[in-house]
Amino acid sequence: MFIVESTIHLATPLARVWRLLIDLEHYADWHPFVSLAGVAAVGNEITYNYRSRLRAIPDVSSTARLVRLDRHAAISWKLGIKRLLEVEEGFYLAKSDAGTVLTHRMCLSGVLSMLPIGRMRRGIEKSTSVTNQSLARYLQRGTTIARYSMPHKRSH
Repeated sequence: MFIVESTIHLATPLARVWRLLIDLEHYADWHPFVSLAGVAAVGNEITYNYRSRLRAIPDVSSTARLVRLDRHAAISWKLGIKRLLEVEEGFYLAKSDAGTVLTHRMCLSGVLSMLPIGRMRRGIEKSTSVTNQSLARYLQRGTTIARYSMPHKRSH
């Protein structure tokens, strides 16, 4: 088993980042590798699609289970085959003075997680970092502010 984490500091309020992370239907808008579909509730099965940046590697679709959903703190899902290869991927949030600290974590377990561990670890470290940077760019876009900000009441 091994765990890879990548942390980024976002100049975005924690609640806005949280709303983006639990909106499973829009992961493909900002996540460079993963799209999800389903309802964000612990224990729910969700559809997981992985797309590689390498054309030679086909997209992979699977069912994942949402295993953690702690309001404004963490979301994670798990997929794979027990004892052979299981992957738990998630995002962990903490409030900071400047906005939000986001940690993207992937935990691999099972027999296959031990195979060429150095190469696999480096690839996962790069992908978690790329994902964090992609999320940060997405949050900086103006349309995101409108979509994920709280609705304002109009006074007449």
